[in-house]
Amino acid sequence: MALTSHPGCSSTNILVEPTTNNYFWSRLKWQIISIMPINQSAAMGALPSLYAATAPGAKSGEFYGPGGFMSIRGYPALHDPSKESKSAETARKLWEVSERVTKVSFPISK
Repeated sequence: MALTSHPGCSSTNILVEPTTNNYFWSRLKWQIISIMPINQSAAMGALPSLYAATAPGAKSGEFYGPGGFMSIRGYPALHDPSKESKSAETARKLWEVSERVTKVSFPISK
């Protein structure tokens, strides 16, 4: 079974090291966002992952995130994954990058 989830806007250090070339502005932006009142606690941000991992009714392929406004806060809810997340080409690229970055090969047999 494979499920995915996201934490919404949670007060964590998940984005301490932005992955953009414009490091200063990106880091500043995330530091400002992290103190805004729209954020939820780290515990609330963990709920979608916990729900996906433990809910008896969760099914393979489902995607969970906060159920509140714009999926940035709230209790876990089922969401529609983006079209990009369903792309075989994107999956292939992610797989290749993951192997290169981790220096671990994950051969798949058919």
